[in-house]
Amino acid sequence: MRDVDRDEESKHRSPILFLAPAFLIFVFFYAGALIMLFVQSLQTYTPGRIVQVSQSFSFANYIIYWGRNLVYYGFLWDSLRIGGIATVISVLIAYPLAHKISRTERALVKKTLLTVLVATFFINSIVKVYSWVIMQGDAGLINEILTALGYSKVRFLGTDEAVIIGLIYFLFPIATMALIGPIKNVDSTLEQAAGNLGATNTQVFFDVTLPLSMPGTIAATLLCYALAVSAFIIPMFLGSGIVLMMSNIIFSRYSESFNYPGGAALAMVFLATILFIAFGINRLLTKRLKGFGYG
Repeated sequence: MRDVDRDEESKHRSPILFLAPAFLIFVFFYAGALIMLFVQSLQTYTPGRIVQVSQSFSFANYIIYWGRNLVYYGFLWDSLRIGGIATVISVLIAYPLAHKISRTERALVKKTLLTVLVATFFINSIVKVYSWVIMQGDAGLINEILTALGYSKVRFLGTDEAVIIGLIYFLFPIATMALIGPIKNVDSTLEQAAGNLGATNTQVFFDVTLPLSMPGTIAATLLCYALAVSAFIIPMFLGSGIVLMMSNIIFSRYSESFNYPGGAALAMVFLATILFIAFGINRLLTKRLKGFGYG
């Protein structure tokens, strides 16, 4: 009996011991950094000092940036709006490709598509952005084509469209890789059964494949949304200082004015907003899926 009890205790302890290193890393590198960021946001900003250390703590920075100045709500809204548009378009474009990779029986096609997708991750992000700067510039390829066709030049850099295109270019491979697993996990026999019962390919997709892969699609969408709204390099280059997102504003508080407490306060509210939206979207869509009998 004692040996049986010991075996039961070891079974309960093994998952805890297995997760202990990951938990310690999470606490030290993530939770600890967030706590330090929150504490810094409560410090008092002293102009001319890089290190801001004070004995008293207050929410003055939150009041200054979010209670009295409405301009930061505009930057916040632009970040959420541009990130949302880029995310939706990226997932809509990525889903058919992920479906093709998951369902194709031709090994060469699958390997080629996966190789191209993986290869994009090895290209430096700055190189990717600069390629679009060249493409969208006043003397770039797009304007050269428009001029050759007899149209006048169009300014792309410094517009919402330029930033959205850059984000889609960045998010598309990530969305595709994230969607391959959920689509592949859908039992193909269910699709075959629906086809044998007389359903068309369109009906099979919308009635079987899409609903069953929706939980994974939601997760991929939230992942891409978090990356889109927190993007820094893409709006910095393609926005040309005209289209600014919250990451750029936070960076300017740290690098230009050395206002670490103010930047921390902006970052905390921005992070809380993203988490709240992600949680709300996940909760709403999960309830809808359960209401339709999925999940």
